[in-house]
Order: sequence, then C-alpha cells, then structure tokens
Amino acid sequence: MAVQLISADVVVPVAGPAIDGGAVAIEGGRVVEVGTRRRLRTEFPEAEERHHRGVVTPGLVNAHTHLQFTSFAEIGRQIHDGLEEWWVVFDRKYEQRAPREDWYGAVLAGARLALATGTTTVAEISTDFEAVPAVREAGLGGVVYLEALGHTWDAWEGGERARYLASLEDALSIQDDR
Repeated sequence: MAVQLISADVVVPVAGPAIDGGAVAIEGGRVVEVGTRRRLRTEFPEAEERHHRGVVTPGLVNAHTHLQFTSFAEIGRQIHDGLEEWWVVFDRKYEQRAPREDWYGAVLAGARLALATGTTTVAEISTDFEAVPAVREAGLGGVVYLEALGHTWDAWEGGERARYLASLEDALSIQDDR
C-alpha cells in the first residue's frame, strides 16, 4: 500500500510538542510516522503529499453522542428551565416522530456533521437497533453503546433480555446485508 504524506505549517501530534514544518505519514488508513516534513520526505520519497496551510491536529473525540437524534437539534438550541423541562420537550418530540423514523439516516447525518467539524471518534449512545451500524459505516471510529430503556429488572430477568438480544442480532444481520 502506498504511503501518503499530509504536511502542514504546524503538525500537532497526539503526544509531544507541535512540529513546525511537520508531516504525518499514513499507510492503509493508519498513521505510521509523525515528524518533520524534511525527515518524512527522505524516509518516504515515493509518497504522495498533500500540504495544508495552517495546522494539522489529531481528530477530536466526543465521548458521549446521540447521533440518532440529530434531527432533534432544535431542542438543544432552546432555553429550558432545567433538565425536567428539557426532558418533557424531548419526550414530546420523540412521541411525535414518524412511526419509522430513519434513525440510521439520522446517525449518518450526525456523523457527517461530526467529521466536517473535526470529530473522528465517538462513543455513540443508541436506543434503536437500526442506528447501531451507521457510526462505523459513516467513517467514524469509536464504539456504540446500546441503551436499553423502559425495562424493569423483573421483566429483564423474565425473558425481556433474551428477546432484546435476539432483536439486536436480527437487526445487525439485516444491516450486514446492505
């Protein structure tokens, strides 16, 4: 696989000081080396280079997202008197959504916004099975946590957990067929 160089006036590595006239060597979608442009041009003379004026930084990490609710953004822009009021407004919007809201599409839209603004890794909290594979398919790194709401412990132990996991397996196998 060919190595690509991304160079910039300044490169900020994950660990270490900023590098004036820096570059990042990428192979197979992975960073293989970070250093000065001069050193990496010598080390990888055949590499295709893209130079950016300004600063190249590592991607941002958002450790708690709900991308499936991207279309609910107006709720976050409103002023609320507290969490309880926000929750009432959120629940009202959730109950009024279309019967088969496109959670998968909403995650894709949210992922595009994240990537466009520099976020490359998320910890996505999802409540609907169909949204689960969209994070990875959108090109984001990270993990998806499936949030199981509305189950009592007795119901969970009484078979609801098994039904929930079976539904998840079904949803993931359907996504695999895409």
